[in-house]
Amino acid sequence: MADTAQGTARDSNWVAAARQAEANVSTVVAATEELDGSIQEIRRRVGASSDIARLAVDEADQTAAPVTELHEVAEAIGSVVRLILRSPSRRTCWR
Repeated sequence: MADTAQGTARDSNWVAAARQAEANVSTVVAATEELDGSIQEIRRRVGASSDIARLAVDEADQTAAPVTELHEVAEAIGSVVRLILRSPSRRTCWR
């Protein structure tokens, strides 16, 4: 009878341990699913950020040419203004 009681207690311990292991596995599965969802969200956001950065680079490239042209025109205007300021007729005309 004592052997039967010990066997039943041992079986009861195994059942409790198995249930605890099952609960632990369920917890790990839930955490893994949540982690996977977080990774997918991070991937989506990184992709969106990459798209935004690519658009910003494209717009910067499109802006560079007009700004360069504006710089060249401003230099040309500055050259003309300097030429006018150095002109002898300007000195006599405006004094």
